[in-house]
Amino acid sequence: MANIMSFEWATTRSQFGLCIAALALIGVGTACAVGGGAGGSVSSGITYNGPTSWAITGPEGGPFSNGSLLVVLDNQSAQPVAWSASSIPSFVLLDHTSGTIAANTTVRIQCDVNPAVADALSHGVYRETLSFHNDSISQPDIDIDTTLVVLSQGSAWQLVPATDFSSQGAASGPFTPDGTIYTLSNTGSTVLDWAAAAPDAWVSIAPNSGSLASGNSVDIVVSINDPATASLAVGSYQSVVDWTDTSNAALLDSRTVNLNILSGQSSSGWTAFTPSADSRIVYVSSSTGNNSWDGLAPDHAAGGSSGPKATILAGAILLRDNMPDWLLLKRGDTFQESIYDGQVTGYWVKRGRSATEPILISGYGVGARPLVASGSGDGFKTWNQLYQGHYAGNLAIVGLEFFASTYTGGAEDPRGIWLLGGGANTLVEDCLVRRYCGNIVIGSDGHGGAGILTNVTIRRCVVSEAYTIVNGGGAQGLYASDAQGLLIEENVFDHNGWVDSIPGSGPNWYRRNVYLQNGSTGVVFRKNIVAGTDGIQQRPGGTCDDNLFLSNALNLQFGSGNEPEPGGVSGSVSNNVILDGRDLQAGSPRGWGLIAGNVVNATFDHNIVAHNSSGTAPTPWVLNFDNGHGNPNGMQNVTFDHNIIYDWGGVGRGAQIASYQSNITLNLTFTNNDVQDAVDSTYLVALSTTTPNLLGQIHCANNRWFRAAGNPAQLYQLAGVDMSFPALVAAIGDNTSTFGAVTDYPDPNRTIATYHASIGGAPNLAAFLAEARQQSRTNWRPEYTADAVNAYVRAGFGL
Repeated sequence: MANIMSFEWATTRSQFGLCIAALALIGVGTACAVGGGAGGSVSSGITYNGPTSWAITGPEGGPFSNGSLLVVLDNQSAQPVAWSASSIPSFVLLDHTSGTIAANTTVRIQCDVNPAVADALSHGVYRETLSFHNDSISQPDIDIDTTLVVLSQGSAWQLVPATDFSSQGAASGPFTPDGTIYTLSNTGSTVLDWAAAAPDAWVSIAPNSGSLASGNSVDIVVSINDPATASLAVGSYQSVVDWTDTSNAALLDSRTVNLNILSGQSSSGWTAFTPSADSRIVYVSSSTGNNSWDGLAPDHAAGGSSGPKATILAGAILLRDNMPDWLLLKRGDTFQESIYDGQVTGYWVKRGRSATEPILISGYGVGARPLVASGSGDGFKTWNQLYQGHYAGNLAIVGLEFFASTYTGGAEDPRGIWLLGGGANTLVEDCLVRRYCGNIVIGSDGHGGAGILTNVTIRRCVVSEAYTIVNGGGAQGLYASDAQGLLIEENVFDHNGWVDSIPGSGPNWYRRNVYLQNGSTGVVFRKNIVAGTDGIQQRPGGTCDDNLFLSNALNLQFGSGNEPEPGGVSGSVSNNVILDGRDLQAGSPRGWGLIAGNVVNATFDHNIVAHNSSGTAPTPWVLNFDNGHGNPNGMQNVTFDHNIIYDWGGVGRGAQIASYQSNITLNLTFTNNDVQDAVDSTYLVALSTTTPNLLGQIHCANNRWFRAAGNPAQLYQLAGVDMSFPALVAAIGDNTSTFGAVTDYPDPNRTIATYHASIGGAPNLAAFLAEARQQSRTNWRPEYTADAVNAYVRAGFGL
């Protein structure tokens, strides 16, 4: 499969050298760039490494551009060689036409347009050959194809910028940069009819033709057509875009396109798509489309019936069920509608052929993501019932922006992307979803939908500012229930739940960034940024790996929930970094880091909870957590290894590691952890539990404990009994742990502010998040990922 950029159909051509033949076929001459294409010929006597084509252009009567060419002939032999110009175009003058080249030397021949001839020619294209002959020994002549384009009086133009276009990426994409914009201006006094073409299918041009009145201009996007690069091997490729005057086939100007195919698709991290042989690709543009056109071409040619549709619905109707069809919206356009396919009003019911041949809804062209401005309605919603015997699925939504453009927090409760029913294989990638009540909803947000969704992936999206102001209701960046095989990775979840600037949308217990309801299975949540409001509730357990949590009230909750699994949840919580906390709402001071409850057979390792400054009731670890709906299994067979708690300060805290409920706690293992409290005198550990023989259920080794102040006899409180460090290690048989401040951290005071400063940004959280919200496929910067920040913070602690 290959990534999406812009899609046009043409015969695939792989190498730049083929452009000469292609241009000759369309009657433009053999110029592959202004001043001639790279080439040259070699002989045993005379060698020449200059351009093999020369294009001269100008109006009737002159002047002519590109009217000079320097030819250098090289004699690499040990004997002198005589030469002569055996063929000279009638409109060209040479400063000398014959001579002798001494051994191992060169001769320089200045070639110029002959104004006496060229100025007298009427408009048209004149092609002749400039040839140089070896008069001493036999060798093929050196030929330079020479074209003089004489334009009608009044014709004049300008193409800017003068620079060529270069891009790079793995085969199938993505490519950086996506494309570039050239501006063609008619600076003459007559109408300019123009066309632009390239000989290689991997070059896309939009628009590729038109008419310009005197004084007008047009922006032309030259980009890489990702699907057409799928078969290209690693290496460098070169093509050319030629602009011509269609009234006389005269060459106006050219720009070279350089493409570097890099090795390794996996390093790019983006899902690749390639159309199948029978895919129908439908184009939609709100700015240039017309619903009377067929929708099967990205551009409209005057007088034809082919071109983009104007509305999403008109395009979506053309897609076929159970087929690998594509619906592409023009980048930079705004669509004042929701996405549905016309079968069931307001819903999407069609499916692709398979997981590897999905229906694709994405963008084409160059520019900002296509904007689906859905008002106060849902942006995209699948049908929650069977439709003709199936659910919607085998679906990819890639590279779109969804915005609740007229929603003001009322009872409409719109969802940006809402996946209902029991479909399989849905991908949401590189989407920006903002200001819905629920930005992304998977399953029924009443819990218990019409079917179980399988294999849902949400990746590399930016999800921000979900909110509501009515009835104290819930609002989430992402809500999921009833899913099997749920992958959420490398997204930015920023300030979901409420918007500080919107009165009445403030925090409550039902408003947060990510809310994964009980009942889902196979959950993987990794490499995400979760920031600014309330964090994630990963109630079903699963995998939570390498995420970055920034200033949330409850940063990371694992397990528990209002429908706790009877057998508890299992999984792993690893390599996460939690920086700072915050309070939730009036009367709910918070600042909690890692929270767990109803957990059986799980590992928490290599997590860092550090530097609280905002939460006024902070606890870095909360165990035995109970949402008030029961916690049937407490904490059983759980290992905490190589975690760090550091500088989680504040007042009103019960302990660094606290038990929320008096519930069963069995077989807890604490190894190689650092619990370093240098800011207050609260307990390092306070476990309130009814577990018999609690000390016999705790297994510790190689931990490093420290508290800077307070009664040393009240460092720990287990089952209501205060203990000192010597008393604890003696009671549990631990002779390897130590008490004291750790001094071997390379730089433990690293925060998001110091990180952003280290990469040249303003040293504060808001500045970092403002940049992180700009992440996209065309603007992907590894320095604004959770992985990069976490590596920086871990290095500060020597991990």
